[in-house]
Parts: sequence; C-alpha cells; structure tokens
Amino acid sequence: MKKIAVSNSQASNSILSYFTLVEWKYDTMDLDFRIGQHTFVHFVSLSYSAAQNCYLSQHNCSFFSPDWAETDHKILLCYVDIEEEIHLEEMNKVCCQIGASLICGCTLAELARYLETIAHYDIDDIFYSDENLDWYNLTKEIFTSIRGVTKQDVICLCSSTDSLRSLFTLSEQQTKIIPGFGVSKGKSLNAIFWIPFLERSTLQ
Repeated sequence: MKKIAVSNSQASNSILSYFTLVEWKYDTMDLDFRIGQHTFVHFVSLSYSAAQNCYLSQHNCSFFSPDWAETDHKILLCYVDIEEEIHLEEMNKVCCQIGASLICGCTLAELARYLETIAHYDIDDIFYSDENLDWYNLTKEIFTSIRGVTKQDVICLCSSTDSLRSLFTLSEQQTKIIPGFGVSKGKSLNAIFWIPFLERSTLQ
C-alpha cells in the first residue's frame, strides 16, 4: 500500500482520519506531507490565513526557502472553509510566486482523497535496485497473463504495493484507484484474486 509521510506538526490535523487508501506515518521534516521522494505538500486553511491576515510567506511556508527552490513537485493543499473569493485569489498569487500547484477542497475528506490519488500516481523508484527489478519482473510475468492487463498496468501495481502478498490483499476500493484501472478493471482484477482454482463441480 502506498505511504504518505506526515510532519509531526500535523498531529492535530483532522485530515489524517480521512486517509483510508494509503498508510501514513509521522516524519521529521519542514513541510506538512511528503508523497514518495519527490512530491511535497503544504497544508493551509483559508479561514485561518484570513483571520490571522497572514498568507503564505517565508515566515510560515518552507517553499519560500532556497532549499526548496529546485523541488519539482510542490503542492499547496488549500482547505476552502470560507466563501470570500479574495482570499483564494491571494493563495493563487502565492502559488505563482513559488512555482507550486494549488489544490483546493471544501471538505477534509475531499482533500484526503486528492492526496491518496496523487500517492497512487507516484511511481516510486521501482527500477532502482536489482531486488525491485526482480519484484517487477515476477509481477509482470503473473499479471500480464490476465486479459486486459498491460505492462504499464503492472508498473502502476508495483508502485502501489511492496510485495505480491500485499498486492493480492488489495481491496476493490484500493484497486480501482490505481492509475489505469478505474472501477471496471479494478473490480475485474480484484474478482480474479478470489476465483477458486477448481470449479465446484470438479470438487464433487
């Protein structure tokens, strides 16, 4: 299962209770969330920023630091819990300044699902070691024998799990969120895991 690293500063963030399709663990880091090795996320509540009259700056967002200037994947995750558009416009300006993508949501459940989806689309260095390459080749040999499953699908499967055991225990909900699968293919693949090797008539 995919994993999201969470900064200790986010221990009281209610968004954590909405993570159901990924595992998460606390980590010591400047930013609020890390997905894989290359995607970093800063969480902000629009109502809090407006009340404090303090939008993102070098004082409250690490993305302004020179250390993060070359980071390819920066995401500002914005909880839109007020209706005034002017505040959202300010956030958009900040994203343009720091080269970050702005993702907005009106509920924490929605924002959690965005992060889960991004995590499943993150292809995590699965070819960078002989051990991972063996794991990929074994999975490819097994799953490309299933009608409709391509080599690209196998890459997405391998990036979403860390062993055949965890792959075979994926729920239907977890399978359909994997890139390239969706509801129909995810449901079909998950059903294959539970088909008996022998027909009932053979057992009688």
